[in-house]
This record gives sequence, structure tokens and C-alpha cells, in this order.
Amino acid sequence: MEIILYSIMFLIAAVGNIPVFVTLLVKLHRYSRVNLMIMHLAIADLIVTFVMIPYQIARRITVQWVGNNVTCKAILFLSTFVPYLSSSVLVSICMDRYFAILHPLKVNDAQRRCWLLLGQ
Repeated sequence: MEIILYSIMFLIAAVGNIPVFVTLLVKLHRYSRVNLMIMHLAIADLIVTFVMIPYQIARRITVQWVGNNVTCKAILFLSTFVPYLSSSVLVSICMDRYFAILHPLKVNDAQRRCWLLLGQ
């Protein structure tokens, strides 16, 4: 049952995030803070979709670990890092919108704050 649910989640996440990512890549010339943050969120969600969900499916199918030590460490790192990445991008979007409503005329400061929030 878990394998079926993870597979459904994989399909829904892929169908939902790939068009968003492709659309933002095509409209790269329409650069805005919101588009940049949504692109980062789509990237984080695609990492979850194409790395973590297949790992969970494989873990449910096999009983023992079949990868090497490096793969194990990479998966453990990603399973900790990716949820924090997604959450921090969501917090960055919320903070950007908060400051956009609170200080709408500070556009130059907003651009710098966006890059600072995303850690670029």
C-alpha cells in the first residue's frame, strides 16, 4: 500500500512541478524576485520528487541496503537537507511578501534582501 501511495505522490509531484520549472526557465527574461523564489521552490520540490520519493519506494521494495557507503551518506544527507531547503525557501517567500506589503517603496533593498534570503 505504501508503494502505491509513494508512486501516486511521485506522479502528482512530477506533473505539478515540471511545468512550473519549465515555464520559469522559458520566461527567464521576465526576471522578478517572485519568479526567482518560485524557481528555487520548484527545484527543491523536484529534488524531493526525483531523489527522495524513489528512495522511499526502493526502501519499501527491498529489505536491505544495496548501495555503497557513498550513496548511503548522500541519501542520508539529502533526506535531512531537502526538507530544510524547501522550508527555508517558503519562509523566504513569506518574508519577501511581508516586506513587500510593509515597505512597498524600498525596491532596491528588496532585490538585495531576496538574494540574501536565498543565500546566493
